Amino acid sequence: MMDTTGYVALSRQMALRREMDVVANNIANAETTAFKAQKILFSEFLVEQPGATPDISYVQDRSVFRNTASGALERTGGTLDFAIEGDGYFVVEAPEGRRYTRNGRFILNDAGDLSTREGHPVLDVDNRKISFDPTAPGFEISGDGVISTAEGPLASIGLVRFENTQTLAAEGGGRHRSEEEPKPVEQRRILRGTLESSNVEPIIEMTRMIEISRSYQSAQRMIGDTHDMQRRMIRNLGRVE
Repeated sequence: MMDTTGYVALSRQMALRREMDVVANNIANAETTAFKAQKILFSEFLVEQPGATPDISYVQDRSVFRNTASGALERTGGTLDFAIEGDGYFVVEAPEGRRYTRNGRFILNDAGDLSTREGHPVLDVDNRKISFDPTAPGFEISGDGVISTAEGPLASIGLVRFENTQTLAAEGGGRHRSEEEPKPVEQRRILRGTLESSNVEPIIEMTRMIEISRSYQSAQRMIGDTHDMQRRMIRNLGRVE
C-alpha cells in the first residue's frame, strides 16, 4: 500500500510537470502575435487491484486544449500587417505542405509574393500565390481581403475555417497543420494595418504556475513521508527477535 501511495504521488508529479511546461510556454508567448493560450486536460486512470477495494486512482494528462478566443486587436499602421476579425485562418504554403495561421505580420519575399516572415507564401482563395506592388497607383486592400490597384482586382486573400479547431496541431512560427479539410470563411473581415495580440493573460498564468509549484512540492512531501515510513518499518522489523 505504501508503494502504491508513492506511485500515485509520482503520477501526480508527472502530470504537474507537463502542466508546468504548458503554462511556461503560454507565458513565453504572451507577446507573440495571435498566439493562443493552451491548457492541459487531465483524467482519472483507474487500476484494478486484485483483492483490493477501491481501485487505485492515478492522474493522467489526456491532451492539450487550445483557447481559440481572439486576442486584442492592435493598430500598427503597417502596410502588410493584417488581422482577422472573427473566425478564420490565413493559408500559407510551407515546405511540408499547406499550413494555417492567424499571424498576419506579412512581408513581400524576393519573388514579390505576400509571405510570412519565414518566407512562406500566403495563398489566395484559389490557393495561388499573391503577387503585387504596394507602391502601384491605386493600391488598396478592402475589408474582405480583395487586393486591387488602379487597373482592377488582383487577388483575394484566402481565409479558411475548421469545424473543430482543436484538431489543429501547433508548429513553429504560429503555423498549424490539420488533417481536417478546411472550409472557406463566408463572412470575411480582414483589418489592414492591424495585428491580433496573444490571448494569454500573464497574471492568471503566473498565478497558475505558483499553484502548480505548490502542488508539486506537496506531492514530493507525500513521497518523502512514504519513504520514511518504509524505512522505519524495515528498521523496526530488523529489531524483532
